[in-house]
Amino acid sequence: MIKVKRPQRWDKPFADNMSDADVARVLSSEPLNRLKTDAFSSALPLTGIIANDTRLVSFRPGEVVIRKGEYGGSAFIPLSGQLCVITRDFDSTETKSLFSWFKKYRSQGFDFALFIQTDDPQRLKISPEFSRFLQQNPDYCLSLEPNNFYGEIAALVRGTRQATLFAQSDVEVLEIRWQGLRDLMRHDAQLREFIQALYKERSLQVQLRNSPFFLHLEPNQLNQLSQQSVFNSYGKFEWQYSFKKIADKPSASRLQSEPLIVKEGDPVDHMILISSGFVRLSKKINHGEKTVAYLKQGDIFGFEELALNWSTEDKQAYQYSLRAIGYVDIIRIPSAVVEQYALSTIKPGNLPSLLTRSACHDYGLNTGILEQLVEQRFINGTSTMVIDRNRCTGCNDCVNACATLHDNQPRFTLSGTQIEQYLVTHACMHCTDPVCLIGCPTGAIGRNEQSGDILVDDNTCIGCSACATGCPYDNIFMREVLDENGRGLQDEHNGLPLLKASKCDMCAEHSGIPACEQACPHDALKRLDMGNIASMADWFNR
Repeated sequence: MIKVKRPQRWDKPFADNMSDADVARVLSSEPLNRLKTDAFSSALPLTGIIANDTRLVSFRPGEVVIRKGEYGGSAFIPLSGQLCVITRDFDSTETKSLFSWFKKYRSQGFDFALFIQTDDPQRLKISPEFSRFLQQNPDYCLSLEPNNFYGEIAALVRGTRQATLFAQSDVEVLEIRWQGLRDLMRHDAQLREFIQALYKERSLQVQLRNSPFFLHLEPNQLNQLSQQSVFNSYGKFEWQYSFKKIADKPSASRLQSEPLIVKEGDPVDHMILISSGFVRLSKKINHGEKTVAYLKQGDIFGFEELALNWSTEDKQAYQYSLRAIGYVDIIRIPSAVVEQYALSTIKPGNLPSLLTRSACHDYGLNTGILEQLVEQRFINGTSTMVIDRNRCTGCNDCVNACATLHDNQPRFTLSGTQIEQYLVTHACMHCTDPVCLIGCPTGAIGRNEQSGDILVDDNTCIGCSACATGCPYDNIFMREVLDENGRGLQDEHNGLPLLKASKCDMCAEHSGIPACEQACPHDALKRLDMGNIASMADWFNR
């Protein structure tokens, strides 16, 4: 055995060039000058967080700071210059490609690229044509206040950016990676409350602005709509621990543990917009309930009933019950407000398509399979590994292909949860809500901002097993670290074997389809994006 030093919290700082003078300047600026130094421990001092978990970044006029649809793990504070946010949705397609935003916008007789590449291959900037368009249409772009937090939504919910920000002038920003933001909020209650209030206010505004039901509204109308809508949260932010306690309980018990948002049969008084997380739609069957669908971020509940009630005197109640799965943020929009800003202003020709979007669509998926996918919360996965046992011959080609690319240590096991003829294996699902990130003390496990995949940095993983314990699906394993000669490494401090978190990395260092899926000779294995319900249902129904 070889003794080595275990990695520490700040072995890999966010920036290599944060000087003491930079730290002092940052802490003297708004809003960080309100932080109380004595609220932080000697093991995790405020100056240490700023020195190691932040960096100063400069942008030239027109350069993009964050882009809508990409994954984000940091928040920003503009220290100087002017930032702008694009307030309209030019391209609603969320993407995992870094440079997919070169798409052109065609409307009202013009045709131009939104962004062009800068001299830095990792940066984009607003195209000259798009810049002129924004100058001529000021409602499409809003200047942001200095000395405030931005980008906090994606950092807090471990999700995608909700808007595009770019520099209107020369700008210097302080970027705080998510683990630093977490520790600042953990130690300072005032900052925590401030950021949580920002999150609620901006989530509400962004979701309303991007909803197809309100795209036609003017900025002043959107502002009035926002003021009359209510932001609610259901469930626990760290839901994985309570889920593990009920995982083996009967179906009815698991259902009742999910917070009730709407009860079937109640009067229709709100339309509900899902801001983050997942919700279950269920319908009464005899003395129980049957799961009929699930909704995700951006989906609408209650519009169909509201539209029917608005057009007829025969008033309908809610047709389904709605329950929170894990942690959910929703926006409640009163029925009178929906009538004022949607039903009475939407062009008649657009109403059928909106009704289709809000209806409970039947994809023909076996209800028993759907029930289990929801109850086991596999719908959280963007790349859930499912094996069709009727096609699988047990050849182990999938395991061998994974082992070949990962030093003879496969990143998944052919065990898991059996749902009829299908096996949902113990392989990282690269979740929409990756709760495994929450407890990591060093930030060694995190999202790739371009692909969205959940990856572990071996250089900063300290082997504490917080991510493995936090994974609700038991898809992260702790493995012994070996040197190039196959010898085990020991912690020089306590002599114990050095462990690292091991999980599927989607073959990140190798382009193309993951090796496990590519190697299957019988088309028995598929990595399914549960957020793409139609595609997922097609595979089960093939």
